[in-house]
Amino acid sequence: MMKQAILTLLGLAIVGALSGSPVQPQGETERLMEKADAVLVASAQSGWRTGNSVSLWLLVARSIKGPLNRGDVVKVSWATAVRSFAEVKGQYGIWFLRTDQEGDWTLLSITNSRVPLQAAFFELSGSAVPIPPIDQSAPGTASDLVAEELGAALPYYKGPLQLHLLATGLRGIANSSSPHRIYESLRSSSDAELKFIALAGLISEGDRTALAEVSEDISAAADLTVGGAFVADAVRSLRDSDSGTVLALGKIASSRSDQLRSSAAQALAYIHTRETMPFLAQLLDAPDAGSRQSAMLGMSRFVCNLPVATEQATVTGRDLVPQGPAPYRTRATDDHSLATRQLDANKEAEYLGFWRAWWDASRQTVMGGDRR
Repeated sequence: MMKQAILTLLGLAIVGALSGSPVQPQGETERLMEKADAVLVASAQSGWRTGNSVSLWLLVARSIKGPLNRGDVVKVSWATAVRSFAEVKGQYGIWFLRTDQEGDWTLLSITNSRVPLQAAFFELSGSAVPIPPIDQSAPGTASDLVAEELGAALPYYKGPLQLHLLATGLRGIANSSSPHRIYESLRSSSDAELKFIALAGLISEGDRTALAEVSEDISAAADLTVGGAFVADAVRSLRDSDSGTVLALGKIASSRSDQLRSSAAQALAYIHTRETMPFLAQLLDAPDAGSRQSAMLGMSRFVCNLPVATEQATVTGRDLVPQGPAPYRTRATDDHSLATRQLDANKEAEYLGFWRAWWDASRQTVMGGDRR
């Protein structure tokens, strides 16, 4: 019950993941930075939460973007759907602000308006020192500076909500090399939460060694509140048909965690090469419905000889165009295919029975046949 309560609170706080390289699409954190007129590392000197509004005075420690400078004190307001009455004082972190034509400053929440104040900014630790230090001798880009602040604060997290927000903020920076360096430094952390958050970040960057490392220690990831969720998000998006990747996904698909199992099942379903088939067949008997449906989806896509559903193929619609002959496709497989339609929950048992029988009859031919 406690873990579920924590996950529910984290759900409210989800943010809406190279130098010299072509500019990458912006991450969520960078989009927030672009909307803000000022991005500050600052502490709340005083203020109040009254009803649905918050008023506070921030003392600027470092200015990442905008006209405010170290030592400035700025009054900030924020309208929130969370009603409360309490003093605001001592909160320290990264704040995103906008100003209007009258020069009044308002807070841009890193999540939304239906959260408490602690989920509206990136809470840092006064003990955290960004490396390299943020000063005039190491200017960096705004994305670099925010990433360094978040990375330095991660080892000092005080609870799952703060950890989730910091890690989500770092994941939302795409146009900086700093996140990669931070992930590499944390992948050997003795703190399993930090370790698996780092491995998830590296998996999202295409690091197969990080995926293999997760698959070899999947039992540890299953017990994590935040790190497991980040691993699941990274795994779910994989569309790499490399045999090592498929093997690692197959190991993750055996996890006792529904979250990790279903994420691997979804990745295997959209890769659906011949090598994925034994793992998909095993997932027909998974304890969670999502994994079972992914198994049938992957087998359906294999039989229809559809290509790997990469992002580009999905956007262009080519992921639904057969890439050649489909020798395993029959009238019966079409009748039970989930390649282009959703499963009717009332027919799950029928569909599962069909695909189990199909695999029993076709396994030797499929695994021994010519590769395509």
